[in-house]
Amino acid sequence: MLIFLNVMLPVLLIFASGFILQAFMHLEIKPISTLAMYLLLPFLVFKIFYQQELNANFGYIFLILLLILGVLIILGLLVLRSLSLVLKGVMLFY
Repeated sequence: MLIFLNVMLPVLLIFASGFILQAFMHLEIKPISTLAMYLLLPFLVFKIFYQQELNANFGYIFLILLLILGVLIILGLLVLRSLSLVLKGVMLFY
């Protein structure tokens, strides 16, 4: 629960504050979202991970991330084969 409060909650608060500002002030979204996604959010994530102690939980999270990534790649390839779709670059997986 502590990881959620320290890592995810600030990110969710940024998105919620943007949603609220857009609802009341009708801002132009494109420049703000570009700034947030490519500059502010990576800074926030880096700062939070820099402040956290590195322990075994991060190793487990990384392994689960790799497992999910592998499953998604396999599912994508199975869908491509089942639908007989051919895309450029798919042969990189074989």
